[in-house]
Amino acid sequence: MTTSNPVLVIADDLTGANASGARFARAGLRSATVTSKALDGPIPGFDALIVTTDSRHTSAADAATRVRAAVEAIPGAELVVKRTDTTLRGNVSAEVAAVLDAVRAAHPGERVRGLVVPAYPTSGRTTVDGVQLLDGRPLEQTELRYDVHNPMTTSIVADILSAQRQLSSRHVSLRTVLGAALTEALIAGDEDLVICDALDDAHIQLIAAAAAQATREHGVRWVTVDPGPAGAFLARALELGTPERADEPPLLAVIGSVTDLSMTQAEYLAQSELVRVLEVDSLRLAGEREGQPGAGDPVGELADELRQLIETSAFPEQILMRVQPPAVGGHLSPAGRERLPGLLAAVVLRALETAPVAGVYSSGGDITAAILDAAGIRAFEVIGEVIPLAVYGTAIGGTLDGVAVVTKGGLIGTEVTAEACMNQLRTLAERTFARADR
Repeated sequence: MTTSNPVLVIADDLTGANASGARFARAGLRSATVTSKALDGPIPGFDALIVTTDSRHTSAADAATRVRAAVEAIPGAELVVKRTDTTLRGNVSAEVAAVLDAVRAAHPGERVRGLVVPAYPTSGRTTVDGVQLLDGRPLEQTELRYDVHNPMTTSIVADILSAQRQLSSRHVSLRTVLGAALTEALIAGDEDLVICDALDDAHIQLIAAAAAQATREHGVRWVTVDPGPAGAFLARALELGTPERADEPPLLAVIGSVTDLSMTQAEYLAQSELVRVLEVDSLRLAGEREGQPGAGDPVGELADELRQLIETSAFPEQILMRVQPPAVGGHLSPAGRERLPGLLAAVVLRALETAPVAGVYSSGGDITAAILDAAGIRAFEVIGEVIPLAVYGTAIGGTLDGVAVVTKGGLIGTEVTAEACMNQLRTLAERTFARADR
């Protein structure tokens, strides 16, 4: 049982606190809400503790005192989230500054930085060029201009965050979010806050994956400042409070492309503690390994290895089946390269005959087509994109009927894209579990 609360979320009202609790629960974290008056320390058994300070309409000084006390009450939190109103009303500046002060005091010598992702796309809140929009309109051009308690006079996020206390910030554009240097952009500079643009949840997942990379590789301790999605995605990317569902099978990733980018994505994905790797010797699989032409049943042997990994894993664990790069495994003949997608698909389908998975991610167009064809899938319900040309949905018919699927081209994305795709696959699988539990 969890004796500390690895994620601490601080909300300024009860409605927002409960909404955040639901968001973290959907992310697989056991969550509880508590009022700041009742908070006297960690509550055992919960991954995410959401504290409501009821401070949206108090003075800035009182709001700062309440949120600082909440941070001090849960000293073991690995991720602190300052949950904001979706339209940035309230004592946002004072509370964010107080949280940063408290986290820095609790972790002297560490680099503590605010990750500001105000977008809540499913509720019509997006951020473009550092400007917060409500259904595509700046906040001050909506009815929020006449809000009784917090009339909005600007939509510039940096200005809102410095309205009560000066906080330095830098802006990360949507172009950068979708580019190859997102992690570098998040760690650059020494400002208090990094404000990120986002138009949909896929953008926020990319930000979360890059922020997690910054934590693992550069030691950045983030305080997320957001209305719900970013904190939950970052908690997942950091693998906080993610117990296995022993009654559900793992996820499967098949990366058959051997482009440099695909290999980089596979290697980054393999670093996760949730991932178990099955290396594929493509020369042996295609019967072209010197001294072993046509020896044995390489498809059956590899399928047995994959089946064993699946049967000894549980959700949210992930099995990564990847082809060894040519520098390690050697180069296939043109005929071997043509046969490889079908051989990989045969391995996957033979293993899945007796060892089902909760979802399948495939990278490489030929590999994807071969798997879908071998599985006898009649159609593919397209739900959305993680990034352009990385599509997620549900298989219809065949061996994978009803199974969550994410597909991506081999030359698409950045280092963290495979991880972002697996995060989306996990979300789809969890929705399937939730429907089955009803």
